[in-house]
Amino acid sequence: MKTFRKFIVLVLLAGLAWTAWAVAAFYDLTVGLHVGDPVALERRIDWTSVRQALREDLQAGPPALARERPIDALLSTPAIINLLRTAKLDERGWETVALPIGTDVPAFDRNRIRYAFYSGSPFSFRVDVRPDNDVLSTPLVLLFRWTGDWRLVRIFLPTPAMPTLASIAPSPPAPPPPPGVHRAALYEECRPPSRASTPAAPWPGAPS
Repeated sequence: MKTFRKFIVLVLLAGLAWTAWAVAAFYDLTVGLHVGDPVALERRIDWTSVRQALREDLQAGPPALARERPIDALLSTPAIINLLRTAKLDERGWETVALPIGTDVPAFDRNRIRYAFYSGSPFSFRVDVRPDNDVLSTPLVLLFRWTGDWRLVRIFLPTPAMPTLASIAPSPPAPPPPPGVHRAALYEECRPPSRASTPAAPWPGAPS
């Protein structure tokens, strides 16, 4: 019985240590974004994987974004850092000009994080961030994966909260008919059928 308890305790401690490692990697990324540490960002972001996935999403035309900025500009290092720092998106995409070093990271504020736990397996850690845009219903999802260390490998863009106004606006009412048309229609409906339109029955014995 004692051996089994020790085994359970070891499993729990290992799970806590594993989770603490993932949380520490996320905190390391947050600090790197805040101070603009290129070493920390290189350590915690798989730039090739992140850019490739974002490029595929942008080329597919995500409904959240009607882009006015070139895709290459949105995939630049300063642009992705801005997206991670602020989680701020609009109809043009997100800011591509580098922010000053030491800028706060409001995207990772405690009140903005909706979810932070494993996703599918203990080797994938997911963080859901509420975007800085009321039109977007789904969160900005950051996916970390363990490949010898925890690194950010995927950014999932959010989607709109509702369809565009043009798609949900009611159709305009039909214009009223010209004067006299409605009265003529009523006259046609109420007028008794013409006798000439109904053929008379032949008299008995009449030649056909």
